[in-house]
Amino acid sequence: MTTTAQEYGVGVHCHDTTLIELIEGLTERRGYIRSSKPKTERRLRLRLIGILPDDMLPEAVREALVGTRESWVRVKLLDHDYMVRRKALDEEYRVRRKALNEAMTAHMPELEALHSQLCTSCPWDGTTIFPEKTKQ
Repeated sequence: MTTTAQEYGVGVHCHDTTLIELIEGLTERRGYIRSSKPKTERRLRLRLIGILPDDMLPEAVREALVGTRESWVRVKLLDHDYMVRRKALDEEYRVRRKALNEAMTAHMPELEALHSQLCTSCPWDGTTIFPEKTKQ
């Protein structure tokens, strides 16, 4: 398992036109290189990409990085929590939506009658609200 310091930090060669930048997810970036960059570039990109050691950074950069990394970790934990909760809610919604669709299908004549009652000046002809277009 990788540590946060191995995933997030002052990166080098993360992109071909930027020497030094913040990287948020080194493993993810390596995966992207493997799957999406031209095959002729992958070996060099993977050999060069990395994170500078924290203890070798200028003090001001290191101090700013520590605080930023702590916030990033909290964001990642929140993202994970969100995704876990979202997956459960998505499944609940899918099940309930299916039940609603089935109920609407089973009661379509009643719903259509309700529509006719409430929407008296409606041009709906059973197929479209623009029946004149189908006559042309």
